[in-house]
Amino acid sequence: AAREAAAVAGAANQSRAAASAAVAREAEASRAARAMAAAAQRAEAAAEVRAAREAAAREKTAREAVVARRDAAAARASLNALVLGLCIAAAAMVLPCLVVVGLCLRRRSTDKGGQKEGYEDLREPLVAAPLTAAPPPEPFEGAWAAADGSGRCAAITAAKIVHADGREERYTTVDGKALYTHGLAARQCWFGEDTQSVTGSFGRLNADGALSWDDGRVWVREYAAVDSALGA
Repeated sequence: AAREAAAVAGAANQSRAAASAAVAREAEASRAARAMAAAAQRAEAAAEVRAAREAAAREKTAREAVVARRDAAAARASLNALVLGLCIAAAAMVLPCLVVVGLCLRRRSTDKGGQKEGYEDLREPLVAAPLTAAPPPEPFEGAWAAADGSGRCAAITAAKIVHADGREERYTTVDGKALYTHGLAARQCWFGEDTQSVTGSFGRLNADGALSWDDGRVWVREYAAVDSALGA
């Protein structure tokens, strides 16, 4: 009986030892599993961190590339503007010089041409061409004044009569001693359109040199009117 009890107790101890070993093995497996899960989580987190860092690095590189291209474009634009300004300044300096040189050359050629023409003129015979005599003035041409001492005066040229108030009249000569003035005068009409009529006067030189008009006016030479006013 004692041996059986001892065998039973040994078997129970073995069972307890096996159970304890199994529990220990399960605990060890659980710890290993937890360790592996933690390692996997850490690896995943590290991968995410690396991916984020790589994405940030790529974004930074893209921004730097954009800034570099913008700076290069600005530098090229500044260089082009500088070159254009230098070209304009050079043209502004060179063009006046070219204009001055051209004017000097033209003047020199003109002077040479003038000297050549002068030499050719010296070779020509010193015989002046006959001058055409100017036609004698008409007897009524000159300055005239009213004989009544009113101070009205007029000048008769070869083509028209100019009064002191600025009026001008055309005339036609008759036998060199009479003249006929003609022109247009506007007439205002109260009940219709204004009309124009032809006006004219006939004047003749007298033996005393006065110019008598058919409307009663008498003109004398201006110097004769001055002498009469002075009592000469």
